[in-house]
Amino acid sequence: MRGQQAGKPVHLAVLNTGSFAHSFTPDELALNILRAPADSSFNINPDDEPLNARFAPRQDQGEHEVRFQLLVGKRCDETRISRAAQVLNTPPCWQVYYPQPEKADRNRRQAIADTVQIDDPRVQVVALKKSEKGHELIIRLQDTGGRARELALRVKPYRQVIRVAIGPYGLLTLAVRRSAKKLRWRVVDLVERGRRAPR
Repeated sequence: MRGQQAGKPVHLAVLNTGSFAHSFTPDELALNILRAPADSSFNINPDDEPLNARFAPRQDQGEHEVRFQLLVGKRCDETRISRAAQVLNTPPCWQVYYPQPEKADRNRRQAIADTVQIDDPRVQVVALKKSEKGHELIIRLQDTGGRARELALRVKPYRQVIRVAIGPYGLLTLAVRRSAKKLRWRVVDLVERGRRAPR
């Protein structure tokens, strides 16, 4: 959202944890919090009593908790907005932790820190997991800068550079596996089917 303050443009970003939609005019931004349509089974199978019992007069009944955060700036920084939205929607979790001796603890943190390194801060790692089949590392990247770009990434402890291209606001999923002393990788889709021959 862009406005004016003392003749200078002002950009406003509204982050939320559960708003369904919004409407926007030159003078007002309205945010929908809850939905109100009736919720029913549509009586698709009249003989299915349990299914038809799902009818509710209105959706989104009961107590709801929604948080909003406003970001104001002189320019629109989509990468900053995207990261702030992730932080807002991913509350911190905690667990009981028994620290090890300082050196061992530091070595353990260093071993897993920055497992995947990317040379462009506008591209985020949004998923990092073991493949559903086989023994590959799945790396999913997302562009938050709004333009196509080429980037280089490394996977620790290997020094090999993987160079890929990603489209504006695009998602790119890589399947990486070890082969002797180097990494082999391929581009896959969201269900991890290959689209390009391994490298």
